[in-house]
Amino acid sequence: MAKLTRDKIVTAAVDLLDAEGMDGLSMRRLGARLGSAATSVYWHFPGKDELASAAMDRVLGDLELVDPARAGWRVAAESLARGMRALVSAHPWFALARIAYASYGPANARMYDHTIAVFETAGFTGDEANWAAYAVFAYVQGMTVGEAAWQARIGSEGVDEQAYTEQAIARTREAFTEYPRLRERYEKHADVIDANVSDENFEFGLAAILDGLSARLDRSRDRSPEPERGVDEQHPS
Repeated sequence: MAKLTRDKIVTAAVDLLDAEGMDGLSMRRLGARLGSAATSVYWHFPGKDELASAAMDRVLGDLELVDPARAGWRVAAESLARGMRALVSAHPWFALARIAYASYGPANARMYDHTIAVFETAGFTGDEANWAAYAVFAYVQGMTVGEAAWQARIGSEGVDEQAYTEQAIARTREAFTEYPRLRERYEKHADVIDANVSDENFEFGLAAILDGLSARLDRSRDRSPEPERGVDEQHPS
């Protein structure tokens, strides 16, 4: 039997999570996938928390980061947000795992360091660079968790997506019967389930967040006092 390593365990954990979601992750199932006893997994990872963190870090390693100094802070921020969403689309469990488990590791540190650099490049300083980063991450998390839950249910429970979608549309249409405003809007987008956020919806919200951050920077610059002139500048000879 090949030697069991942390790298092999994390690779198998990501595969298991992709197939069965967070509910399917256990040391016993992981050991079975590796052809080993659960105790062998515990030798490398004391518990599920450490394993989940390592799996998240492995996935984060695939995130491409755009240099804000070259591309501009906004392009870099947009790329980061879209990249995180694409990551969740490929690994639906990731959005839920980041809520339930602490995330640490080299890829996570790399991502956060890059994010702070993006907003420092924009002009935020101190805590505001952190707050700007959290605002964008909170938006992406909020938008993708619904998508992740939808994808996870369709994938792990073997639900017929078309049949389930049609059923949800019919029930929602019935619930909106007495509300003309809702009914009119829903009929225009009846093929889009609320939990399955559209690209346009995501892009609209992302632009709104970044527009707000840009406006905040502009107001901050407007409030900045002008530098005092020297004596020679005040009284030119």
